[in-house]
Amino acid sequence: MGPSGVSTLASRQSIVRRQTVPGGLMGSAGEGVVTSVCFRPDLRASRMQNLLLAAQGDAIVHLHVGTRRVVHVNNEEGNRINTLAMRQDGAIFASGGSDCVVRAYDEATCSLCRTLDHGDGVTTTGHTNHVFSLAWHPDDPQVLLSGSWDNRVLVWDLRVHRSVRSISGPHICGDAVDIHPGTNLVLTGSWRSNNPLQLWDLGSSRLLTNLPWWQPEPDGCLIYAARFGRGLAAGTVIAGGSGTKPMVRVYKLVGVRHSRRGPYKFPKGV
Repeated sequence: MGPSGVSTLASRQSIVRRQTVPGGLMGSAGEGVVTSVCFRPDLRASRMQNLLLAAQGDAIVHLHVGTRRVVHVNNEEGNRINTLAMRQDGAIFASGGSDCVVRAYDEATCSLCRTLDHGDGVTTTGHTNHVFSLAWHPDDPQVLLSGSWDNRVLVWDLRVHRSVRSISGPHICGDAVDIHPGTNLVLTGSWRSNNPLQLWDLGSSRLLTNLPWWQPEPDGCLIYAARFGRGLAAGTVIAGGSGTKPMVRVYKLVGVRHSRRGPYKFPKGV
């Protein structure tokens, strides 16, 4: 991702194919770098498959990968979109960015269906700084988590159109919030040196453990991305970032206990 456009990788029978969608997704260059992408699951009821969503500036661009055609554009005027997330069933996608608002869209019509910017006014509120990460609950399609510069992860319930819980502490600057299926275990990766990688209980918002994040030098690698492993990588946590010593670390989880694999060093940030 970046000013040159979007690259997609496809693999079949060990053959990797790279396809690049040129920059200037809106038809004119210079409207911003691509900051987030997500695929829509292929839906049997849909006539169009292989659909990719890309955030560029204040726009959510819907791209058909096979033809590289722009299918639709959602504009969020005045916003700088940092993150996109597609719900597992492909029915709703969400966005977050510089205006501190989380928006949910109906995928079939590409229309806005929820504006999430407040809480109950007593125990919960909306975000007060840039939103950088979104994660749909894998077991409850009405629950969405968002992470922000405001040192909070907010839990949104689409049924009541507001935040219902918050996790205080994580300083999220990238795609670094995730939920583990079947456990209500929340993973956060904070852009800081002290205890950046943490596991939380969603029901109580309680911190369960800090995963070790040793750095060879101060601020050598600050976390931008963190995820629970899926599929063949199930039972792991993967996290990475950038700095003078960029790296990716992989952890094997047993309950909330952990053992570290890696680190795997990279010449550039993750």
